[in-house]
Amino acid sequence: MSINISREFLYDGFVILFGFLLGSLNFAIMISRGSGNGDVREYGSGNAGTSNVARTIGLKYAAVVLVLDILKGYIATIVGKHFVPDQGELLGGFGAILGHRYPIFFGMKGGKSVATYAGVLLGIDYRIALCFAAVWAVVILVSRYMALGAVVAVWAVPFAANYFYPDYRALRTYSIAIGWIIVFFHRANIKRMRRHQEPKATLKLHSKEEKYG
Repeated sequence: MSINISREFLYDGFVILFGFLLGSLNFAIMISRGSGNGDVREYGSGNAGTSNVARTIGLKYAAVVLVLDILKGYIATIVGKHFVPDQGELLGGFGAILGHRYPIFFGMKGGKSVATYAGVLLGIDYRIALCFAAVWAVVILVSRYMALGAVVAVWAVPFAANYFYPDYRALRTYSIAIGWIIVFFHRANIKRMRRHQEPKATLKLHSKEEKYG
């Protein structure tokens, strides 16, 4: 009995660690450096994510970052599900979200995990991911605040999870916890929005914009 428990614990730890290491591959930083634009964390919001890449480096680079960040969240859930059939997707996804925010390969200073979370949701159920993406897009179109889109969209997830999986209590609890984590990651953005100092989304390039974050 003790051997089985130890093995389960080992698999759980492996799934979380795999997700964390995968999440730590911060593509915003790697692509900004690889394109000759330096470290994206030195510009704009100082965030190593899709939004800051789009604003300060360019949309074509941001598109690549977005796809790769979604992909790593997706892979983390699929691998987690393979090794731990019972809620392994939640463990792997959690590791990827933390890894993206605190990348061990880049001084523990990464992005805010929104795209990675979208990938996690895609790995869990594409319908939940679509609900998240739809709310995110509508809020941004109306408000033009990327951060507001993120902190509102995360709260669509518990409702979608409850609708599609009414008996999967762990998923609802997980989505609520991740929602608060994403809000915490955006606390500086929320403060700037309250002071009307948060830049709005725009297609205009602010090349290597001076840091305001």
